[in-house]
Amino acid sequence: DFDSAPLAASVRHHLKTNEVDAAAALIFSEAKPDVLSCNMLMNHYSVEGDVVKASELLDYMLNRGIPPTEETYLSICNVMAFHGQVTLVEGMLELVQRDRIELNIYFYRALLEACSSSRPPAVGAAERAFQKAVREGVRAHGLRAALSRAVGDRRAQELIRWAQTL
Repeated sequence: DFDSAPLAASVRHHLKTNEVDAAAALIFSEAKPDVLSCNMLMNHYSVEGDVVKASELLDYMLNRGIPPTEETYLSICNVMAFHGQVTLVEGMLELVQRDRIELNIYFYRALLEACSSSRPPAVGAAERAFQKAVREGVRAHGLRAALSRAVGDRRAQELIRWAQTL
């Protein structure tokens, strides 16, 4: 979007120079910031593992009528997954579907990573997520590594074999 180019360029500059607060201030001071600038900041929060700031940014976007994109949702799912927040990732996936964004391998991988990162690992949730993903057409082998981390190698092999029977 041409109108958002100056804001996006400024946000990108601040993030590259590690001036995260300045980038956030630019976004939060705009009457209606663009989704590209918000996604750059969301991605930064995801990489840094800052689930609080990522959640605040998503709330801000929703309150301002800035529609989250697949990239927005993937970034916040990944940071929640890193912290093992299975229930929050599941809730985020409901929002994704509500916004008519297709759940793909990356969303399911984030959910499986959340299951493996939770303490104790959320084995049942991981199995249900894997089964749902496969039923929705996601390739089982693309989820194998994340599934193994969540349920163990032996159970993952059993689930992969089950998926091959469908």
